[in-house]
Amino acid sequence: MSGFGGSLGVVGRRKIPPDLPGLLLWLRADRGITLNGATVSAWADQSGNGNNFSQASVPNQPTYLPLSTGTRPALGFSAGTVRLDAAGLTGGAMTDMSMFWCYDQLSAASNQHLIRSGLTGIVYASNPNGLLGYYDGTPPHHDGPADILGAQYGGLLLDAGALIGQFRRGGADVGAAAVYDGTFDLNAAACWIGNDSTGVGDLIANLSELLIYDRVLAANEVASLEAYLAARYGL
Repeated sequence: MSGFGGSLGVVGRRKIPPDLPGLLLWLRADRGITLNGATVSAWADQSGNGNNFSQASVPNQPTYLPLSTGTRPALGFSAGTVRLDAAGLTGGAMTDMSMFWCYDQLSAASNQHLIRSGLTGIVYASNPNGLLGYYDGTPPHHDGPADILGAQYGGLLLDAGALIGQFRRGGADVGAAAVYDGTFDLNAAACWIGNDSTGVGDLIANLSELLIYDRVLAANEVASLEAYLAARYGL
């Protein structure tokens, strides 16, 4: 079927994340939220794979922000061991991966973990060098472009065939990171959004949406998904 941006999707409407095969994780702040007063104790995966995140400890729960990026809701992460946990992502041991996000970055502090699973898979909003980056378990930490403050959508495509990680921001390529080792594992014993289990890597941002696919999306699929994020959040 022909549709917005390419050959997949439904005629007459813009494709949404489930229209693209391989969706592993879909978190969005207006769905699947369990509130504990002003904070969030659980965030349910909308992909159908049951990759749900939660936090039982009230001091470590992110804040719920009903009006944030583009007047859409977000979860507020800040310094001080604020994080959500999962028992590893089902299907999260990958060779190829496409990850997309929308957040409002509030600090230029280095070493901010967007999502992490031990030392086998880390995606940084700001890595130890103050750049977008990722770590695939093989040193060094792979640098992307400089991080920027403010509301934004972006992505990371890891291609095991080409052995590179390609970063995107605002609908454009913003530079390939160092050589990818061909494996990226978010299916370890635990997976975290916000920082790790020791409180290292505080994310200081309002996170509205996070998507992971277990393959490298084609160019037209990337364009369609980015159009969805841009329209949804007014970016």
